[in-house]
Amino acid sequence: MMYQKLLKSMGGEKPDSIHAASYVGIEFMSKMALLLMVFYILKFISAYAAAVAVFGLAFLTKDKALTPYVISENSDSFETLLHYLIVTMSLLFLIVEVWM
Repeated sequence: MMYQKLLKSMGGEKPDSIHAASYVGIEFMSKMALLLMVFYILKFISAYAAAVAVFGLAFLTKDKALTPYVISENSDSFETLLHYLIVTMSLLFLIVEVWM
């Protein structure tokens, strides 16, 4: 949403790869912040509920186009890499939460 307003203020130009990469970073950080908040809430419930949250996040982001500009400029492998990075970090957070 914030990035779309920035594009409109720039005159609607198509962003280059630097702008697209910052767009990827904004979306990735917002998803990770949401995941951390979910973990902090579920930390007091159980590790099983946290596992459900991880698999729910993986399901929600599986076939979604995280960044349409990056996908149009690059290949789909970049989106796949981001998806696996999000899921891997989620599982690492889950392991840390279970063992602590």
